[in-house]
Amino acid sequence: MESQQDPLFKIFRRHLNEALLLEQTSEEDLTQQIVSEYMELLNARGFVPSRLCKYLEQDVKEEVKNMFRKTTYGHFSFAEYHKSSSQLAQRLKSRNN
Repeated sequence: MESQQDPLFKIFRRHLNEALLLEQTSEEDLTQQIVSEYMELLNARGFVPSRLCKYLEQDVKEEVKNMFRKTTYGHFSFAEYHKSSSQLAQRLKSRNN
């Protein structure tokens, strides 16, 4: 049985993992990509009245920023988190080889 994860969280994790693999370091760009994809999903499902789209988009953007803060806790920036995560991944790969 598939777990019922929030679609926003799934989108966030996928973009975060892709950013780490592609070495993207702009939190603002990632935030915009995540918000855009999530809003497209909601609009495709017909969940959002058009008069509320702007307000919902602002709310989702704040939520994504909070997700970044929680994910990168202990790091001064997304770039530092990226660097730390990359170093950890390399150490794990070298242990497995």
